[in-house]
Amino acid sequence: MKREKIEDALLKMGIPANIKGFAYITQAVLLIDSEDGENLSFGMIYSEIGRKFQGTRSQTERAIRHAFGIARDVRGNYDAVNHYIGFSNVSNSSSLAQLYLMLKREEENETGNA
Repeated sequence: MKREKIEDALLKMGIPANIKGFAYITQAVLLIDSEDGENLSFGMIYSEIGRKFQGTRSQTERAIRHAFGIARDVRGNYDAVNHYIGFSNVSNSSSLAQLYLMLKREEENETGNA
């Protein structure tokens, strides 16, 4: 999956590119994609991102939660947020998993492998 595709989706949802959560979510989706979405612990993902960006697992989790919160707030694009991460289950793990699945589907539809 291309980094640009992930970043475009985050921008469509209204997540500012200048916050840490933007980069962390991008990295998390890339990690999920590298494992084809299987056998990943979100705790492991947060730890790995924390190491990469010289932070902690807790800081990573909080930054991602904050970024998703901005998107779901009135500042976000309702249709894009509903499409990529939804409003019903707002946990980080559910939001990251849904974002990955929706981006993967779009990618497959673009390449004709759906």
